[in-house]
Amino acid sequence: MRLFIISETLTTGGAEWFALRLTKALCQEGHDVTLFVLRPDIINKRLLQEFKTLRIKTLPTPYIKILANADRVIKKITGSNILVENANVKFIRRYIKKEAPKAIHGHLIESDLVAVKLAQNTTIRTVATVHGDYIGALKDKARLKEINHLMKQLKEVVVISEEQKKILLKSYPAIHTKLTKIYNGYPLDKRDIPVENEAKDFFCFGMIARAIPEKGWESLIKAFLKLDNDKLRLALYGEGAYLEELKNRYTDKRIVFYGFTNEPLKSIASFDVGLLPSYYPAESLPTTIIEYLAMEKPVIATDVGEVRNMIAVKENLSAGIIIEETNKDKMVKPLYEAMKKMVEDKNFYEAKKQACKTAFEKFEMDKCIAAYTGLYAKN
Repeated sequence: MRLFIISETLTTGGAEWFALRLTKALCQEGHDVTLFVLRPDIINKRLLQEFKTLRIKTLPTPYIKILANADRVIKKITGSNILVENANVKFIRRYIKKEAPKAIHGHLIESDLVAVKLAQNTTIRTVATVHGDYIGALKDKARLKEINHLMKQLKEVVVISEEQKKILLKSYPAIHTKLTKIYNGYPLDKRDIPVENEAKDFFCFGMIARAIPEKGWESLIKAFLKLDNDKLRLALYGEGAYLEELKNRYTDKRIVFYGFTNEPLKSIASFDVGLLPSYYPAESLPTTIIEYLAMEKPVIATDVGEVRNMIAVKENLSAGIIIEETNKDKMVKPLYEAMKKMVEDKNFYEAKKQACKTAFEKFEMDKCIAAYTGLYAKN
């Protein structure tokens, strides 16, 4: 099939990582896929190192910057990014006339608005994967006019968590016939899995996430500091001013701030336990949890979004520990206790580690591709 995928940006968010990985996997399955990026001025080029073979199209960056600056003024009046949106619609429409894709698959609200405009008066199927921006907007009662429009116009709406499904059906019960839950797939070639450094003489907790306070960075650090053990390490991967501030504030030599990584599996290989004590209100299906499971690292995470179901294997068995407290101050104690349990109870740790492989199976890319191609191919 000929397919167009649209992403608003290409930064280190889960939506953007998934758009890239999905495009690559579809191409490997023999589909003809073009990835359009609406904001070339918001692309982290380091992300693209493993996706050099993808066909990625954008308008010229200087042109988009001019339109985006003008849109900032217009948005205060209209609430929409009219200029950037219309320029991209005109740009992508040229490719539609030439290539006639079977489906357009959008990631993030701005991409979906472009997709439904492009599909007007055509037989092209529009598919949207709901990410955190939708749920954040609905919880804040923002962008309701745009989301109302999208829920009417989209042919297929894919959610990635039970919470998303519940929220959308409460607001838009009529979409139940076109609503599907599909977990984001993660391509995992066993040959590419990095080997752990077996020679290390310490136990390593680690986290990879966006550098925003709501991911629970400081709560994690405070919990770790309560562990009085020189044989422990805390490896933190993320990039931004907030983490630089934490790095300057917390100088315990057991804590290492590594910065950005575009090779998450290689970084996670050095972990013994992966953490995500997030209290981010729009958390849905954190990619970093999938990566911990892929590398068979037990998880300690807060009960946000789909995380509980992500690490579940069967009743009374999971690949980690769920922290039910999501207050940034109150979660410190249960985080500390969970970390202490992982270090001191070897049988418990090994049982959680063994469960990771089974928990990861729900995120196999083959399952994800089969589900999406079924939606694309509908008449």
